Amino acid sequence: MRESLNLGQGEFAAAINRAGEAAGDELRCDIRLVARWEAGEVQWPQGRYRRALEAVTGMPCTALGFRPHPPRSTRRGTVSPRSVGAFTVESTRDLEDPVQRREFLAGALAMAAPTPLSPGDGKRAVNAYVEDAERTLTQLQDLERKFGAGYLVRLAEAQADELVRLLDAGMDSPGLQSVAASAHTLAGLMQFDAGNQGRARYLYKEALYLAQLAGDRGLVARIAAAMSMQANNLQRPHEAVKLARFGAEHAPDGGRVAALLAVREARGWALLGAEREAEAALRRATDSYERAGADPAWVMFFNESELVGAIGRVAGDLGDWGKAQDLARQAAADPSLPLRAHVLWELLLAEVMARGGDVQGAVDVVAAVLPALDRLSSDRVASRIRALAALPVGESSAARTWREQLQAHMPGSTPMT
Repeated sequence: MRESLNLGQGEFAAAINRAGEAAGDELRCDIRLVARWEAGEVQWPQGRYRRALEAVTGMPCTALGFRPHPPRSTRRGTVSPRSVGAFTVESTRDLEDPVQRREFLAGALAMAAPTPLSPGDGKRAVNAYVEDAERTLTQLQDLERKFGAGYLVRLAEAQADELVRLLDAGMDSPGLQSVAASAHTLAGLMQFDAGNQGRARYLYKEALYLAQLAGDRGLVARIAAAMSMQANNLQRPHEAVKLARFGAEHAPDGGRVAALLAVREARGWALLGAEREAEAALRRATDSYERAGADPAWVMFFNESELVGAIGRVAGDLGDWGKAQDLARQAAADPSLPLRAHVLWELLLAEVMARGGDVQGAVDVVAAVLPALDRLSSDRVASRIRALAALPVGESSAARTWREQLQAHMPGSTPMT
C-alpha cells in the first residue's frame, strides 16, 4: 500500500505522524516502525496508530493485513465466546457512510471470527467452530449484497482456507464439508463481483467438489446457479444453459431456487438468440416462483423484483426494448433492494433506453444513480459503467453527455473534453 502511494518508508512515517497530529494524537512513527508493520511483526497496532493508518491509506487495518488479537478469555482448542452473531449490518446503521459501515463490520467480523483449531481438539469444539463459521459467512454475505465485495473477499477466502485445513487434518463434524463448500461459494461470488473471474471459477469448482462430497444437493444447485450467472456474464451462453439445467436436477421442484435456475437458463438461451427456449424457461421460472414456500435462506434475495428484473434482462437480450424498459423500471423501483442491486437494475434501465433510442432518458437515469457509485465497491458495477460508455449512441448532445458522465465515473479515467 505504501508503494502504491509512491511514498518511501520515511515519507510514510511522516504522513502517519501528520495524520495523528490532525486527529489530536501525538505519534512517534519512524522508519523502524514502518518496517516492522511491513514485515508482519505487529499483529494489531495501537488504536491511535490504527486511526492514522486508515486516514493515510483510506483502508481499514484488516484490509492492510493486520489481525486483531483474540479475546483474552479464548483458549487454544476452543472457540471465542464472542459470537459473530452479535455483529450485524443493522447494528452499524449509526455510521452514516455505507462504506464506513462495511469497513466497521469487516473489522468486527475479523475480531469475532472463530479461533483456529488444532488437530487435537475435540468434536464439540469442531462443531462449535462450524456453527460460528456459518454465522460469519451469513454476515459477510449480507454485507456483500449491500455494498459489493471490495476487500471482504479476503475474509471469505481466509474462512474457506481454514475450513479446508480442518478437513485436510482429518477433523470430522456434521456439516463441515457443506460449510466449507458454502465458504468457497461465497468467496467465488465475491471474486466474481470483484472482477477476478479466473479465481471465481476455481473457487466455484472447489465448492462444487466439496458439496458433492457432502451429498448436499441444495448446495450443488446454489453453486450451479452462481456458475451459470458467471457464464452468462462472460458470454458463454451454452455453458450457462448446461449449468442451469445441472442445478435444476439437484433443486426441489418449485420454489425460488428452481425459479432462479430457470432465469439463468433463460438468459443463456436469449444470448443464443433462441427466443422460444428462453420464453419456455421464463414460464418455468414464473411458475416455480409462484410455488415458493420453505426456501433456503441463501435464495431469499431473489424476490419478485429480482424475478421481474431478470425477465426484463432477457427481454433486452432478445431486443424487446419496450418490455425490457418497463420491467427494469419496475425492478429498480423496489425500495427494499440492497444498494448494489438497485444500481444494477437502474443501469440496466439506462442501457435498454439507450439501445432503444431514448438517449436523453438514459442520461437522466444515469445522472440519478451515479452519486450512489461512491458508496459501492463492486467491479461488476464498474464493468457495467464501462460497457455503457462504449455503447454506440450517436453524436447528439445527449449522446455526448452520456459518454461524459459515464467516463467521469470510470476508474482511472478523466472526463472527456
